[in-house]
Amino acid sequence: MARLRTVFYGLFMLFVTAVYVRAEVFHTTLDHGLTVLIEENHANPIVSVQVFVRTGSIHEQEFLGSGISHFFEHLISGGTTSNRTEEESRAILQTIGNHTNAYTTTDHTAYYIHTTSQHWTTALELLADWMLNSTITEKEFLREKGVVQRELEQGLDNPLRQLFQLTRETRYKVHPARYPVIGYKELVQQVSREDLLSYYHRMYAPNNMILVVVGDVDTQDALARIRKAFGSGERRHLPALSLPPEPPQVGMRTAIKEMEISQAHMNLAFRTVPLTHPDLYPLDVLSYILSKGESSRLVKRLKHDQQLVYRIRSGSFTPHYAPGSLSVWATLAPKQLDAAKGLILKELYHLRDELVSPAELARAKKQKIAEHVLGRQSVQARARYIGVDMLSTHDPNFGDTYVDHIQKVTAESIREVARRYFREDALSLAIVRPKQERSEVSSGQVDTETNAMQKRELPNGLTLLLERNPALPIVDLQAYFMGGVRVETPETNGLTRFMAHLLLKGTPYRSANDIATAFDAMGGSIEANSGNNSFFVKATCLTEDLPQALDIFADVIMRPTFPQAEVDKTRRLMIAAIQRQQDDWRAELRNLFHATHFNASPYRLRPAGRATALEQLSRADVTAFHQRYAVPNNMVLAIVGDIDIERTAALVERAFTGFQPRETTFPDIAIDPAPTHTRRDIKQTRKQVAAIQVGFAGTTIDNVKDRYAMHILDAVMSGIGFPSGWLHTELRGRQLVYEVHAFNWLGLEPGYFAIMAATQPQQAQQVVDLILKNVDKAKAGDISDDELKRAKQLAVISTQLDEQTNDQRASAAALDELYGLGLTFRAQEAEQLANVTKADVQRVANAYLNHPTIVITTPTP
Repeated sequence: MARLRTVFYGLFMLFVTAVYVRAEVFHTTLDHGLTVLIEENHANPIVSVQVFVRTGSIHEQEFLGSGISHFFEHLISGGTTSNRTEEESRAILQTIGNHTNAYTTTDHTAYYIHTTSQHWTTALELLADWMLNSTITEKEFLREKGVVQRELEQGLDNPLRQLFQLTRETRYKVHPARYPVIGYKELVQQVSREDLLSYYHRMYAPNNMILVVVGDVDTQDALARIRKAFGSGERRHLPALSLPPEPPQVGMRTAIKEMEISQAHMNLAFRTVPLTHPDLYPLDVLSYILSKGESSRLVKRLKHDQQLVYRIRSGSFTPHYAPGSLSVWATLAPKQLDAAKGLILKELYHLRDELVSPAELARAKKQKIAEHVLGRQSVQARARYIGVDMLSTHDPNFGDTYVDHIQKVTAESIREVARRYFREDALSLAIVRPKQERSEVSSGQVDTETNAMQKRELPNGLTLLLERNPALPIVDLQAYFMGGVRVETPETNGLTRFMAHLLLKGTPYRSANDIATAFDAMGGSIEANSGNNSFFVKATCLTEDLPQALDIFADVIMRPTFPQAEVDKTRRLMIAAIQRQQDDWRAELRNLFHATHFNASPYRLRPAGRATALEQLSRADVTAFHQRYAVPNNMVLAIVGDIDIERTAALVERAFTGFQPRETTFPDIAIDPAPTHTRRDIKQTRKQVAAIQVGFAGTTIDNVKDRYAMHILDAVMSGIGFPSGWLHTELRGRQLVYEVHAFNWLGLEPGYFAIMAATQPQQAQQVVDLILKNVDKAKAGDISDDELKRAKQLAVISTQLDEQTNDQRASAAALDELYGLGLTFRAQEAEQLANVTKADVQRVANAYLNHPTIVITTPTP
């Protein structure tokens, strides 16, 4: 189990004291061997029910490398049992919120449902049924086999996923941890339904499971319900697995893989220890000293000072089943690989000779403890950590022990582990780089006449954009329409999303289930949704399935029937989603800010809608909205992927035959005048965090002159989504916040520029004051040449990273065309950003950053 839970948890830090509140976990084992863990938490009427099965990719025995654990996870979660059909399970899930999912790792498979305390018994019964009574129908087997194969193929195009798999194969030569969890394509294809059933009956026994219930329950009542739900299970003989130990590493190992990518990715992994080794704790703290925050050693030296990498992170991976590793991974230009590797090793080897400073040590320990505590705030997170700790250490309270030991780490213990593990004969180096013939192409873009985006206007007014990308046999279809909250009123708020969700609920030729089943069988997906300025339908499929997918895609756009039963069900689900926003401090803060900052502008409304409006909207309202706005002359369709341009254009014309244009009129849009005074609002909540948003007048999507300068201002102040810039240096440097970001919110009408932060309630005003201080700094033009250079580099890279996938390119092209920016807009973006001057940034800061709107949600009045 990795104590660095995911790759980029570095966005969160909170000042915490050494006092760690310990919750009581009830622990028992039922007669048939099921381990049960229950933790009461009555803060909210929410319960998380999670089942952990002690089987993952390292336990697959004769099926090693086939991904059978992952394959089975796809089938059992919501699949047919001896008691229910798949459709019946899905219907029940809809009634309890449908917050369910599953995942597979090297050492376990987990299934979970999060719901209200009113429905938690239903969630328990569903999970018990899946665990004990799965049947795996032939139809579901064939469908999910296709889904898994598509997932595997998509992963082959992900350079970071390939980097970490290459690292595993290099690190582990004997231990089965070397095999990918999803399996190898050839072996996945060989798995039969009989293989899955055999594996299920062998490994899915109560005495090989851990059940965790956390939330608004009574322990003894919950235990009685658990006994009843899992009562039919029987203890079974489990295979006596003895995993082969990984032999000592005797020399440096290197592995290189080439892909069709524009940037290189490198991982240096030093063999270390398993989870229960006492060196776990200094290794975890050492990892944070290396790369937690922009002032950390590796980030400062390699990203900022030497500018050798675009991003760099480190992590201590310490599984319970084998020796782990301390890794440093970076994304960089291919030509910088040697220099970056040399400087990384130099920085690591320094730690063998010198003691880290008291300030570094204190900061890293506090960051690590803060991450640990903050990551366990919700019942969902608590349940997961309790289950994983039990599975890995046989102690559900291992988290308490972990915090205690982190507090005891010393500078001397860090130097000792650096000396013990930072050795060349313990190093595995993995590199994923561009193919050699493309390595000199700095942009990494294929810009040929054959593959460039093409625009066509159909006779009915539909705008069609087509781009060929033959890298993978996958196609993305995205249709966008003008709409969203811009065409709504307080009385109709939510109508766009209501209609969009209902597009997939039936046509004269297909039911909602037919539509979903068809895309599932193709291993594809389809969705419909809305935002502030538009609504959309998106689909993904394999190239071979494009004709069928496009036929369904056109059907749901042109001929939705809006069945009354689906209208009523969708209304209930949307209102429930609105209610859930109250549990999300980010959504709560965003809603409060929009309501305070905007007066007449439609952006004061919420894309999700308001419950009072949704309750009054009828099927007739939905139908009228569709007839008014879902028309070809208000539509841009972008198709990007492995397509033949002319054949696809013909398919589109055929699919949209009969789609007639209609005159579309849009309401007059109110625009708020520039603010003339500071506005404030404070909302008291029951959440522990104090959330702050300080916002100012903003610009529009088509104001090219100002939007790019504002984008660079965002980069200077907070790093465009990555933790850096003034705000991170000052606010996080003083340990005042655990999250802070600036962002430029653009609309077709004026938006806003804002800074969002999360802090402790007693520090809220200090955080506001420091945010305003940094705003004044921007208005004064106090930006160094080096800061401007780094900000522009970051902005350009971020833009490029956002245009890699078919999905990203299709949505960007469609929206640019819909909003009147045109096809060449994105191609000019990097140049526009690079041309921004310090004077431009100061100009927009003085033009817009006046008379702030300040909103705070806090548990204290």
